[in-house]
Amino acid sequence: MKNLFLLSGDSVSTNKMPEQCPRCSGKSFYKQKDFKRSIGLSVVFSASAVTCLLFFQRREWLVVWSPMLVALFIDRFFASRSKDAALCYDCALIFRELEPSEIDKLDPFDLEVFDRHQYSERQE
Repeated sequence: MKNLFLLSGDSVSTNKMPEQCPRCSGKSFYKQKDFKRSIGLSVVFSASAVTCLLFFQRREWLVVWSPMLVALFIDRFFASRSKDAALCYDCALIFRELEPSEIDKLDPFDLEVFDRHQYSERQE
């Protein structure tokens, strides 16, 4: 059965990080938790909606902010249970099952690097 919490998209299981992406020959990779962002955003959005509702009902501050605290605990729980994955900046191919030493060599997602990869192709 497919894990519903993992990032969706094409993936490769490997122990070692390749020098270049097998799909697009890109050489830039980043690391992130292997967890669907849409689930995390749904938790935050739901907690925010409940917080707003409680705020406009003029509840006590602890009651108002308790949904956000619960969302924080849910987020930390899933973050601790999720493994890291590497992704290609060019084609978003997911590399799973990498050794921790291989993942530690990578930097987290950088929007500037992503923009350079995405928009440099269009200008040429």
